[in-house]
Amino acid sequence: MLTVTYSLVAMAAEQTTAYNLLARTRQAVAALWANIHEIELERAHTALLGLRRFDHYCRQRKVERFVIPAVRGSCREIDAIVSDLDCLSGAGMQLLGTAAAELGWTLEQRASHLKQLCRAMESYCECLEQRLRREEEELLPIVRRMFSVDDWFSLAAQFLGDEKARRVDADS
Repeated sequence: MLTVTYSLVAMAAEQTTAYNLLARTRQAVAALWANIHEIELERAHTALLGLRRFDHYCRQRKVERFVIPAVRGSCREIDAIVSDLDCLSGAGMQLLGTAAAELGWTLEQRASHLKQLCRAMESYCECLEQRLRREEEELLPIVRRMFSVDDWFSLAAQFLGDEKARRVDADS
């Protein structure tokens, strides 16, 4: 029972962090929109880097690295949700690529493409917010019902190993 609690708390903490990071990122994108005619390309570049860091963080979350692989293929309901989550991730990656391409183009063409850059970054945020919400509201409730105590123990062990590895990497 303790491993179930630990696993759920660890996932909830990551979801909260992801939502907070997303909110800050969306504020940065909104600030770009607010000053679209006076924007400095460095601010746009910084916002894009923030999106990339957020995307990397999302791909390193426990839900993404351990939970989804553990439940993939287990039942049609899970597979449908995971397929939708994969589509959202793919769309997010494509939007992030579009934003990066637009920034490169914008460096050459300046203001004419800033609106497209901001739209791509804003759309990316919307896509990832939808993914986080669906994980929380749809995927995780099913996982809670279907995992056995042994499954939770295995997952908690992976979580702890991952946190230990991250600490070692951070200390290096």
